[in-house]
Amino acid sequence: MEFKQKQLQHLGIIAGICNEIGLIGQIDSKIGKEKRKVSVGQAVQAMILNALGFSGRALYLTPDFFRNRPVDLLIGEGIEADDLHDDCLGTALDALYDQGITELFYQLASSALKTYEIEHRYVHLDTSTFSLHGKSYEDADDTSQTVSIKRGYSKDNHPELPQAVISLMCSHRSSLPVWLEVLSGNSSDQKSFANSIKEYRRQFKSAQLPYFVMDGAFYTKENITGLNDIIWVTRVPERIKEAKEIIENLNHGDLLESEKEGYSYKEIHSDWSGEDQRWLVVFSRAAYEREIKTFEKNLEKSREKSEKGFWHLCNSPFACEADAHKAAKTFNRKNKYFSAEYTVEKKMRYAGKGRPGKGSVPEKEEWRLSGQIEDDKDTIESTRRRKGIFIIATNNLDSTDLNSEQLLDVYKSQGTSVERGFRFLKDPLFFAESLYLKSTKRIMALIMVMGLSLLIYSLAERKLRSTMMTQDETIPNQVKKPTQNPTIRWVFQMFEDVLLLTVKENTSEKNIVGNLTEAHNTIIRCLGKEVEKIYFSD
Repeated sequence: MEFKQKQLQHLGIIAGICNEIGLIGQIDSKIGKEKRKVSVGQAVQAMILNALGFSGRALYLTPDFFRNRPVDLLIGEGIEADDLHDDCLGTALDALYDQGITELFYQLASSALKTYEIEHRYVHLDTSTFSLHGKSYEDADDTSQTVSIKRGYSKDNHPELPQAVISLMCSHRSSLPVWLEVLSGNSSDQKSFANSIKEYRRQFKSAQLPYFVMDGAFYTKENITGLNDIIWVTRVPERIKEAKEIIENLNHGDLLESEKEGYSYKEIHSDWSGEDQRWLVVFSRAAYEREIKTFEKNLEKSREKSEKGFWHLCNSPFACEADAHKAAKTFNRKNKYFSAEYTVEKKMRYAGKGRPGKGSVPEKEEWRLSGQIEDDKDTIESTRRRKGIFIIATNNLDSTDLNSEQLLDVYKSQGTSVERGFRFLKDPLFFAESLYLKSTKRIMALIMVMGLSLLIYSLAERKLRSTMMTQDETIPNQVKKPTQNPTIRWVFQMFEDVLLLTVKENTSEKNIVGNLTEAHNTIIRCLGKEVEKIYFSD
């Protein structure tokens, strides 16, 4: 009798969800298996398992990750850890790119949402940057490519590094990705939002498009007028004159209290850019307190800087009175919240040090400033009044279809959907150092695999929570209290000690999953048959 012990941990959950949406079969049906021992679909599932293993291993170390894990159970019969070498994964990334990563991702995501009967009335669109550490890229000069790795505005605070921009759409109130697109490193949100929506619309097969929720970068005249056939929700930038005037002249007594604690609002009509819109002017108490605290802190720093700067100006001689006035006016123009109240005095400069003697003749005349810094009270008070106020706009004029409360809720959900998705993708343990790849094509394909990992992660979390709620099941959370709303990351941690023991006797083999507790069994049952097949296989 022989015994083999391998680490199964939470990987059976990931593989089970992949199997449930038919990930391998769907990819292979579109790309084909060719003459490969490991199909492209299987290679993709291996990369997802590696990513969601949160091991911090780069791609080329994938065989090490699977060395003591049941590869045949998780990916496919006959596959071993050493089969998942960098050439296998690299050529799979090439095949994904050649197939079209945006289209393939959309097809896989749409199929998964259909499998789980998930509908999305709203999708949240945003972009983020992924900094890349390679010094050069093998296909950087390939003019046939529409995407290039280059420097641009960095949301990672790494302006010195080349980057790619990722455009991501997630369903409402979740980080479930429904669309992923890789863009050039210098892409602008003002243009890319509209282009992504147009491409999504081209792919979308349903009769009715969802509503698109975006930040203020979308709000330009070109986008508003060019996409008047879709429903959008966005924030109005304060730089727009009409918005600035509304915020400055807002009477808080006109606002209605929202059902959301700490919010009040007022709905108005706008025809900015010639398109009828509903504007929701919103005051947030929490945002006001946060913003006013930051403003007062920065105001004090600015005051100290202005006082120091004016002190130096007062100790600088000027050749004529006009130069002194010019310097003071320039100083005042540069200070938004402060101004120097000053006078100009003529001084006589004598040769030598000390008090000049009787009858001494001045060597030259010079002019000096004197005075003090005063607050520009009107400007400061006007700025304070604008804190905590923002405007949400939509071209949905039917308030019975999307009322003010829903409009506020939809826009505020941006932080719990697509922004949460980006936080997941940028986790330091997620595909550590994988973006050191030198090929632009492989980088783009790898980002698509990262998006699929987010999809699997989010589907597992959603299904577990939904089933636990429906069946009234609970598991202990981090502080040992029962919960029906666990994060899937916590669930993964709960499975750290789960092992697979293979017992071989004569010609028969039997798998036994060890260290399962009642909480584990509850999770496995709630996640469904495909996960049960892995953990309860025998």
